[in-house]
Amino acid sequence: ETVRIAPNPDEASLYCDITNAVRDMFRAERSSQSREQLRMALKTLQKEAGSSMLAAAPTLDRLAETLRSRGQAATAERLDNLADVAVSMRSSAKAEALVSLVKRSDAKVLVFTGYRATLGMLARAMRGSGIAHAVFSGDMGRRERDRAIECFRSESQVLLSTETGGEGRNLQF
Repeated sequence: ETVRIAPNPDEASLYCDITNAVRDMFRAERSSQSREQLRMALKTLQKEAGSSMLAAAPTLDRLAETLRSRGQAATAERLDNLADVAVSMRSSAKAEALVSLVKRSDAKVLVFTGYRATLGMLARAMRGSGIAHAVFSGDMGRRERDRAIECFRSESQVLLSTETGGEGRNLQF
């Protein structure tokens, strides 16, 4: 089931600020190669920010570092500030909606996300709400993944997984 969630005001504001920052950089850039890199950065950042603000923070940091090395300190500072805001966000409309959905359901719930930062944020939301959950990702070892699946099968209502984490696993039980 796909549930569309509107961002909370802080998330919407940061998403807009990120978009505007990269667009401003794009407009100021004269090199066609750099413009194409910025176009890709904007797409990446919007996709990450659409997942969670925490997912966008590392890309903002990397982009700021690149700009700093090119002597663009003011723009790098702007991106650093946006990354700081992203990391400091304490609420997420998606996490709140997920908690609400899970609390209203007695069924097992499988949640996929594309970013480990979002996975961690959702796990914190589950813990904070007292919801039994397991975390499963492709970067875990085989035993860890097996334990996570067993935990989901036997005691947890929710399995939070990266998209690559669940590939090739039969979760029908």
